[in-house]
Amino acid sequence: VTAWEWPPGPSHMSSPGRCQVLASCARKVFAKVGNAAFWVPAKAEPRSPLEEFALETFWFHVKR
Repeated sequence: VTAWEWPPGPSHMSSPGRCQVLASCARKVFAKVGNAAFWVPAKAEPRSPLEEFALETFWFHVKR
């Protein structure tokens, strides 16, 4: 089951390389903070590919 028929952003998840970048960022965040919650303000400028993906996913669902 997927939440959408296509990825929320124009470049996210469209290539194995992009998936590897997101996975690498996720591992780095997990290594620093573990499984703690991490919030990105909705109007924030993303500081990493992981934040960019999170914000695009958020806005995809908000605009539905």
